[in-house]
Amino acid sequence: MVNTFEKQENRFDPRIHSPLRDLDIEVVYGCNLNCPQCCRLSGLRKGYLPVEKIVEWVEPWSKRIRPRAFCISGGEPLLHPQLPEVIYEIRRMYPDLIITIFTNGTLPHRLTPEMLTAMQTSHVGAIVSIKPYRTMFGKDYTDKVHETIRILKEHRVRLSVDNHAWRSWIDDQMWKPADNDPNDAFGKCWHRGGSQVIFGGNLYLCATIRVFQMLRELGKIDSWDAVVMNYPVLTPDCTDEQLRSFLLDRHSCEQCRFCPLEYPVLYEAHPQFPIGRHAVQET
Repeated sequence: MVNTFEKQENRFDPRIHSPLRDLDIEVVYGCNLNCPQCCRLSGLRKGYLPVEKIVEWVEPWSKRIRPRAFCISGGEPLLHPQLPEVIYEIRRMYPDLIITIFTNGTLPHRLTPEMLTAMQTSHVGAIVSIKPYRTMFGKDYTDKVHETIRILKEHRVRLSVDNHAWRSWIDDQMWKPADNDPNDAFGKCWHRGGSQVIFGGNLYLCATIRVFQMLRELGKIDSWDAVVMNYPVLTPDCTDEQLRSFLLDRHSCEQCRFCPLEYPVLYEAHPQFPIGRHAVQET
């Protein structure tokens, strides 16, 4: 069965389309895992975003932009105590969009009947992100992931399994700014065409710079302060011209210098999960 939400198009939709981009919002800051390369810095943060704050941040953009899809992420989103309500609110604000929960797959007990009903009735899918560090290899880890996949398949939730092993760089288990030519770094950017992040009600074109800002706020880096903190985000009261320019931006910026020119592989493929993103079940 084809998900009707994927096929709906309003030819008179007044929103500005962003066909190459997804929208992403972190609803939980912490995580039950502690991956050393976490691009969400989940090991350094805790807590979650209340439903009311999620609506406050997302609703203005839902009236102005139609992204390719919407991702509910974290940290680990299944830790959110009100996630079914979050799902219903995101679907209310974006009734015709592909919506997906990005989970590490190790919390099958959080897939309660209430949670599964919210996903089914709101046509919300899931991406299970594999974390195959050698320290995680083992029956306990794989049993939990396979149980999560089993439950989602049983309830006919749209499902993919994602296993990418190269996204960030480590120095003593902490992200550190590089100092490269911005154009060269932009040419190697893994985030081009990726998700745009909603944080603080503002829109970020670059998720990586948000990581550096968080590190600065946490007191973990003390270099590049002015440039990191002055990254130009987009506010909901921007003009349509500013929004279109932002969505179509394909140029380097001063902050691109912080990114590396290559991304070393930090962990190997898990023997039970192939590299890449693979659809397990479509609805």
